[in-house]
Amino acid sequence: MSLADQPPAPPPAWLVVFEPSGNRRRVAVDPLPFLIGRHKENHLALADARISRNHARILLEGPQYVIEDLGSTNGLFVNGERVSRKLLRPYDGIEFGTPGSFRLVFETGDAQLPQLAARVAAAPGASGELVRLQAVVQLARALEAAISTTDVLAALVDAALAVSRAERGFLLLGEGKLQVCVARNNRGEFLDPAELRVPLSRIEEALGAGRGVVELSFHPLNSATAADTAAGLEPASAVCLPLVRIRSSDEAERETIGALYLDSRTAAADLAAGGRELLQTLALEASTVIENARLLEGERERRRLEEELRIARTIQQSLLPRDFPSSGWLRALGRSLPCYEVGGDYFDLRRISPDSYAVILADVAGKGTSSALLAALLQGVFLTAPAAGLRLEQIAAGINAFLLERTGGEKFATIFLGTISRDGRLEYVNAGHGGCLLVRHDGRLEQVEANCLPAGMLEEATYERLQLKLAGGDKLIIYSDGLPEARNSEGEIFGERRIQAVAQAAAGRSILELAGALEAALADHMSGAVQTDDVSFMILEYRAGED
Repeated sequence: MSLADQPPAPPPAWLVVFEPSGNRRRVAVDPLPFLIGRHKENHLALADARISRNHARILLEGPQYVIEDLGSTNGLFVNGERVSRKLLRPYDGIEFGTPGSFRLVFETGDAQLPQLAARVAAAPGASGELVRLQAVVQLARALEAAISTTDVLAALVDAALAVSRAERGFLLLGEGKLQVCVARNNRGEFLDPAELRVPLSRIEEALGAGRGVVELSFHPLNSATAADTAAGLEPASAVCLPLVRIRSSDEAERETIGALYLDSRTAAADLAAGGRELLQTLALEASTVIENARLLEGERERRRLEEELRIARTIQQSLLPRDFPSSGWLRALGRSLPCYEVGGDYFDLRRISPDSYAVILADVAGKGTSSALLAALLQGVFLTAPAAGLRLEQIAAGINAFLLERTGGEKFATIFLGTISRDGRLEYVNAGHGGCLLVRHDGRLEQVEANCLPAGMLEEATYERLQLKLAGGDKLIIYSDGLPEARNSEGEIFGERRIQAVAQAAAGRSILELAGALEAALADHMSGAVQTDDVSFMILEYRAGED
């Protein structure tokens, strides 16, 4: 077979993958056959249990692409129609029979945005309007699948220029004050936005004149002032199409988000009935695509912020101690159940001598990055102050002064700060921290009340060191206010009484069992309700006479 007799090579193809999260990505259809399914060995693996392990495949038949169902459970759908085998055309939508799952859009290299925009201008005459309308529809489907916002906006302007036969096109966006986002000429070249020398007031005036295509005139005889001649531009014709965000069928719910401005200096724009209808169709599609792009950008920004919060939370969690003593005269553990935000909880336990440990649990008021940063600073104080030989009351007073200096009294923290010695002596400063419960070995409960103000609240606050004597088997539970204030779906708080009931019931059990009972009671109370604050607690058990 000669080269002339060989069938034409198929154009390259891609799948635009719309993920359930709102993200989208482009994947080349290569190699062929191209396998799609849940199993990781597919060329396109989609992590959704409702999609079959081997759901579908794309293969070549001559120069054309065909998709086949591989006996999937929920079926294969192309443009909303269930198929077992289907010839694929550019911008066909592919779904897997489950709402809210992955969605694919098929693309080929011979049907990209520039070619589609140029095709809008095809075939003059009455029959050509149908061809142009079909091209506009296909362009709209392509715009939905496009990943680059710049490509989308440029293609919209190119299509409008092709429909209107105008020489220049400007896409303006903005709520309240319009700004030029894309400027193009009919040769497919980008223009300097400053070349739009039409007063924005005239465009804004046109937007208020109606919802359809508005023709503008800049002839001096029809203008109120010489300035209205578009700074000497004097286009032969100009049109303006409002772009609106449609919230409902009610006209009052249509909000103007921008405009397409088109002009020609040498010839009048083609605004015959067919051209006008095509421009109005294109303006409607442009409004929808721009709104979708705005929502997508918002989703991307939301996911970026969520990723930053996730990283911040990971860093914050890494500040918490990883190893607690599990044998000897002091045994301890800590738990942190984070909510969706970074917070201001911090706890730590550190051995400061062979016969003593220092312990802290702090709860900075509020959530967010500022509270998390202050909690991290408290860690620095906790790590360095005991080594400097400072007493507990001096450390608390220093923290109070530091917070007042840095936050001006706008941030405060409740803090339980103490030392536990081998002889069972517990010395502590309780700076406004209500979450501290002493569970005696015989089941008696003692609330360790706050004996001074939270740190960072008042400059004249004073801090006093108190002392308790622990007996073998006594346990100390220190917790942030996220534990008693955890709410279920009905708004009921977990409360101090539930904490006390769990602690009393598990008084004779290990700290691991006590922590498990506390977590189980909390989970049962919340029943899946979303947390609004971190839940942090520590449990320490004194074991007299053990090394």
